[in-house]
Amino acid sequence: MKKFLVSAMLLLPLPAIADHMDVIEFELVEGCSLSKYMEIVGDFNEWGKKYGYNAEVAVPLQSNNLINMF
Repeated sequence: MKKFLVSAMLLLPLPAIADHMDVIEFELVEGCSLSKYMEIVGDFNEWGKKYGYNAEVAVPLQSNNLINMF
C-alpha cells in the first residue's frame, strides 16, 4: 500500500511555486531607527495585501558595498 501511495504521489502533477524578489540596498536616514522602518514595512504590507505586494527585510550575506555592509 505504501509503494502505491508513493508512486501515486510521484505521478500526480504538482503546482510549481516561484517567487520573484527585487533586492534594494538602502541606508536609513539620520533619525529613522530600525523599529520605525519596520513599522513602515508593516504599513506597506497592510496596503499591499490587496495588490499582491509583500516586503521583507533581509541581512546581506554578500554585497558590492564592502564599506557599509554592517
